[in-house]
Amino acid sequence: MVLATTEEKIGSLSDHELLRVKELMLTVWPKASFYTFEYLDWLYRLNPVGKAETFNVWKGDSIVGHYAAIPIIANLFGNEERGLLSLNIVVHPDYQGRGYFKSLALSTYEEAKKRNAGFVIGVGNAKSTVPGQRLLKFQKVSPLTVKLGLGNVKRKTEPSALPCFQVKWEEASLDWRLKRPGANYLATSNSDGTWLWRSTGTYGIYAEMGWFPTEAQQLKSVLSQVDTMPIITPNPVKLWIGMDHRCEWPGFWYCDLPDRFKPSPLNLVFKDLTNSKRLLVPETAQISLLDFDAY
Repeated sequence: MVLATTEEKIGSLSDHELLRVKELMLTVWPKASFYTFEYLDWLYRLNPVGKAETFNVWKGDSIVGHYAAIPIIANLFGNEERGLLSLNIVVHPDYQGRGYFKSLALSTYEEAKKRNAGFVIGVGNAKSTVPGQRLLKFQKVSPLTVKLGLGNVKRKTEPSALPCFQVKWEEASLDWRLKRPGANYLATSNSDGTWLWRSTGTYGIYAEMGWFPTEAQQLKSVLSQVDTMPIITPNPVKLWIGMDHRCEWPGFWYCDLPDRFKPSPLNLVFKDLTNSKRLLVPETAQISLLDFDAY
């Protein structure tokens, strides 16, 4: 009898691989029902910016370790740059403690650098942030702001500091993002711009996914296809998660969500893949729910 060997290799993104990744994720996270083949196909293969960068640990015909990051375009320190959004790292319970967390991630980054990826960002919980800092040398930029309130969150209209980091959405990428399987996005608009929303699954609470100013002309055709949020009485409660120094909180009906109500603090993390040792500045980094696929 020949025992199946364990092998680490770059992902092929074939149907067979996606099915095995789905099996692994549902083994580790059995309640995460959104991990379907259709979801992984959309996330890993249909992104117009490029296909996902992945590495797997195979045991025979099963995947027991998996890491994936998807390519994004961002305005970084005043320049448009290609990078990665770190999304999924998962190891089967029987194979944890063997160093796969570090080896899978670093192998993925080395491959991505060959395709001109200059950075990696991610949003991690308390459990993943610490090993990310210790093993992968990520910068913990800042915990994300979490607020509950009523009405649209307003942004400052006067010129402000250029963000050190901001995801760049174009027509094709935004159209792809809003086609996430199982998602239903809504929009509200006024003279200031367009807000995108999605139900949190809790009755009466909607999460702000992102905001696009009126002058974002190149995105109007995509945003116009999103259904308008119906008038609901009483006014739905809004959840805001992200980082944006333009937000005007004083005088509006928003308050910080107490830590005891948060499943886990969310932290923005950053890793420079160049030799420049760049670090993000928390006060000017911008990120919204639309940017890191929380809903």
